[in-house]
Amino acid sequence: MGSRVSYTVVGVFVVVLTAALVAAGLWLATGLRQGDTRLYSIYLTDSAAGLGRDSPVSYRGVDVGQVRELDIDPSDPRRVHVVAALRADLPVREGISATLKMRGVTGIAYLDLSGGAPDAPPLQAPADEPYPVIPYRESLLMRLDTAVSEGLDSLDELTRQVSEALSEDNRRALAETLANLARLTGTLAEQSERIDGMARRSEEVLDGVNDSVARLPDTLAAVEAAARSLEDTAGRFSEAGTELTGLGESGREGIRQLNEDTLPRINALTEELRRTSGRLERTLESLSRDPQQLLYGPARREPGPGER
Repeated sequence: MGSRVSYTVVGVFVVVLTAALVAAGLWLATGLRQGDTRLYSIYLTDSAAGLGRDSPVSYRGVDVGQVRELDIDPSDPRRVHVVAALRADLPVREGISATLKMRGVTGIAYLDLSGGAPDAPPLQAPADEPYPVIPYRESLLMRLDTAVSEGLDSLDELTRQVSEALSEDNRRALAETLANLARLTGTLAEQSERIDGMARRSEEVLDGVNDSVARLPDTLAAVEAAARSLEDTAGRFSEAGTELTGLGESGREGIRQLNEDTLPRINALTEELRRTSGRLERTLESLSRDPQQLLYGPARREPGPGER
């Protein structure tokens, strides 16, 4: 009977000791007690693959906490909400940030904290958050993955464009263009002497233009002198116009006298000259019919009937 009781006591002792050891192991594994930690929120924009509950959180390589909770952010499914328990004595200040990294070749994911100046104020919880929020920076692997993905997309687009550029129609057009270029090159080679001659004539023309440009100041000076001469001439014309105006006033009286006295006399003289011209014309006609009139005078007219 006594040995049977001893076995029961020993069994109970072993069970209690085992539970105590398990509890101590769990406490030592966490390394933290609830009263010695502070909770912070971190919103990951990268994939949380490899990160889980109890994953370590380090600050500049020193373990300072663990991941307490990990879940999809209900307000934005593109983010992962991480609740991290950090040491209460850790100075978490504004300017601190978290990055997801991989540890060694094992591929164990952990959160690494960095930043936060010593004189910066402590990080406070926003009004709509239960815990202070540590900003998250994309990891190098994610940036490389994004860059590689974008590069592959660009490469695919470039490949597609090259394929379109090298289509049958474009290759045919390119071949025709190269053939035309070859013909053009041959034509230019055949006309090289003519082109050289044109180039020489162009140089001569340019030399002439340069000479003309060099003479341009003298030409402008001559034009300016001619302009001054025209101004002087215009002044003289103005003076002559003034004088002609005076002559016009004095000429009106002479015109009146001409109309009243001189012109009637000229008209009478003109009429007398007209009559004299008529008589002279008749005399010339008579001499033309009978030139002897110059020697013997005009022939006598035969008397008519009853004039004897």
